[in-house]
Amino acid sequence: MHVHTLPLRENRQAVTLTTYLIDDSKEFQTGVKRPLIVLVPGGGYLNVSDREGEPIALKFMAQGYHVAIIRYTTYLLEDTNPPVTRAQKVWPDALYDLAEAMIQLQNHADEWLIDTDKIVMAGFSAGGHLALSFAVHRNKSLILDQYEDRANAFNLSGLILGYPVTDYTLMEEKIQKINDQELTNFWRFSNRGLFGVSEPTREQLALMSPVKDIDETIPPIFIWHTVDDGLVFPENSLRVAEKMSELKRPYELYMFEEGVHGLSLADHTSASYPGHINEPVQVWFSQALKWLKRHGC
Repeated sequence: MHVHTLPLRENRQAVTLTTYLIDDSKEFQTGVKRPLIVLVPGGGYLNVSDREGEPIALKFMAQGYHVAIIRYTTYLLEDTNPPVTRAQKVWPDALYDLAEAMIQLQNHADEWLIDTDKIVMAGFSAGGHLALSFAVHRNKSLILDQYEDRANAFNLSGLILGYPVTDYTLMEEKIQKINDQELTNFWRFSNRGLFGVSEPTREQLALMSPVKDIDETIPPIFIWHTVDDGLVFPENSLRVAEKMSELKRPYELYMFEEGVHGLSLADHTSASYPGHINEPVQVWFSQALKWLKRHGC
């Protein structure tokens, strides 16, 4: 295994692409290009979660996939009290970080033996929002105006979305109904990082809701969520499934009855406390592998 970390931004050391590449053995599959999973961890656009990075990367590697983890622009600079934050919002910088990562993967595809026809992006929580946003904008002006000559680097064969944020309008409506101060405080802080304001307008919420921009060009999607997720409501995933159904685009949806937000692999390898271990949810990974094979990846 070769692990490389590349900086993506000259002025932001924390924004990186870390690749986990399977050795090119002389004994088997010599010179064979492999499919690649681009992991986009969550963290509420405040930080980038380690729990949704390397543990998942190693699991995919064991199944024959190269993996790349993107650490994108986030709002928190130092998690202190009071916190130290960026002066600017993270959008669209975080989206462009993903574009830069895809360009690097394309540039090194031959050297790293990446099959560029089999690149799948897997995003979790806020990373699911970023991954879906990239998928819906990769062939539109928001990205192409910046990277028109590199559009060929943005092809995706599929998306894996774990408990993603996909509809900020829905999130705001539900948060107001629940009236939980701790929940409200978290999302107001996260909003400040993403939107630049704590309470975005309805127009701003709609513009940042990638489910509304899903069209016929979207790649196949594998989605999973837990019904009692109290931070990112499961309707976010249901909306994606509904939109994919309307467009007759391929998708697979798993809704698990129980489980907190941010389960990652839902086993001991990614758990930070006992609630992160949830045996029924662990099957999402094996089901995702079957889905990948069905779609040629």
